[in-house]
Amino acid sequence: MIIDDDSRRVSSTHTYDRCDRDLAEGWYRFINRKLMNTQCAKYHACNTDNPGWLEGGYPSVSEGRVTRKVCFGNKSPSSCCFYHTFITVRNCGSFYVYKLKPTPACSLRYCTN
Repeated sequence: MIIDDDSRRVSSTHTYDRCDRDLAEGWYRFINRKLMNTQCAKYHACNTDNPGWLEGGYPSVSEGRVTRKVCFGNKSPSSCCFYHTFITVRNCGSFYVYKLKPTPACSLRYCTN
């Protein structure tokens, strides 16, 4: 499945409280050179209260499918990972795919660079 949503960028201003609670579990690809964010994002980034970011970096093609932790930050600058989940990531050469699952609550959202 394709995700083409500029509101997921960590540079997007907070205008909505969006979340991924209703996201169907499955394989997703962000398009237009977007990747899941890999750094702790500030509160209210990505049009949500608790922006998600990929911990552990991206795999090489030869690594195949890998499990990575996704952290969700909150208001406190020292709490970049107050909640987390695990996803699968695969390097397909010129793009990455992510096996995402719904978040357990609203205000948790997978975010892009």
